[in-house]
Amino acid sequence: MSREKSIELPRSSGLYAVAAYDVKGDEVGLFFSVRPGGSVTFSCDKDDRCGVSVRGESAQLPASAQVDAHPGAELHVAKVNVKVVAVADGKAVLRLTVAK
Repeated sequence: MSREKSIELPRSSGLYAVAAYDVKGDEVGLFFSVRPGGSVTFSCDKDDRCGVSVRGESAQLPASAQVDAHPGAELHVAKVNVKVVAVADGKAVLRLTVAK
């Protein structure tokens, strides 16, 4: 996944999409947009440098989570699990799964 690319997610995931907003060095910035009315849990495991920002839902914007993650990170947002496999040369390899 390169910068400014997004992946649409199924409604059952609780999210609209995940997008890469920045890829530099060994860090990928990811943005998760939450479907209205959904409750969201969030965790970032296996990455001591993981940076997280969560914004609640407003009248104009859905809730969202923004994450700066590194290779080996395991992110869990709503029903979506993301493993950051590799980050290099302006690209990130992510493994996404949607829990049932």
